[in-house]
Amino acid sequence: QKAYRYKAGQYLTLITQLDGAEIRRSYSICESANKQQLRVAIKQVPDGLFSTYANTKMRVGDRLDVILPQGNFCADISKRHKKRYVFFAAGSGITPIISIIKTILESEPKSHIVLLYGNKSAESIIFKEQLEDLKNQYLDRLELFFILSQEKTSNPLLFGRIDPEKCQAFERLTPLKKADAFFLCGPEIMIHSVSDWLLQQGVKKKNIHIELFTTAAKKGDTKVEQKQENIASGKAKIDVVIDGEKYQFELDKNGGNILDAALESGADVPFACKGGVCCT
Repeated sequence: QKAYRYKAGQYLTLITQLDGAEIRRSYSICESANKQQLRVAIKQVPDGLFSTYANTKMRVGDRLDVILPQGNFCADISKRHKKRYVFFAAGSGITPIISIIKTILESEPKSHIVLLYGNKSAESIIFKEQLEDLKNQYLDRLELFFILSQEKTSNPLLFGRIDPEKCQAFERLTPLKKADAFFLCGPEIMIHSVSDWLLQQGVKKKNIHIELFTTAAKKGDTKVEQKQENIASGKAKIDVVIDGEKYQFELDKNGGNILDAALESGADVPFACKGGVCCT
């Protein structure tokens, strides 16, 4: 239990064997750090290998290997703090954010939170009831706004996407830029556009924390293939050192990536997303 203690905002990497292949997927822990309960939310996605398995075939008693909690998308939480936090989330980007929000509300009685949470429709909102319960429990400390992109609402402010124009509109309702810390999690376009807007408003970069949800490129991705074709041909000599043990191999410069090649050479390389964003 001591080894698996986590900070609010960190994630777990789950490992299993499917159709004879090892599959690894990372999921944010969505429970308060005060509870230290390893709980993740796995939303089934079309053609999602692991998410489909988890939602349709996984049963109590099945075994999964689990890497220790990782990630730097965390808040510096202390009961002495009297801070204002602003969170931007879209879709499954709420999973690490709800852990941070729960922990702050429980641990910092003088801090205030604003959450802008974007989804396609009210039906697709993850943790809708939990968030509404938190709002009812912390009426004076949590401002909660559900923004829907494909479902009209009575309030035009709550319709559309989270972008600089939406942030500017909300600025008149609740000051977004006047906060001590900002946390953004969701699609790349939302994260970059909102973080750029915050910087333009004079927010210091060190106060903006982002978690980008993405997956590794699939075979047949023409952009990736084109990029690989443009790399000079030839071989590179690779040395990989893990826990003092050295692995050596050659890799075509216009071939695959170092991670896959290291795995093929027998190195037990720690990895999670294979997309270069998980900090593993």
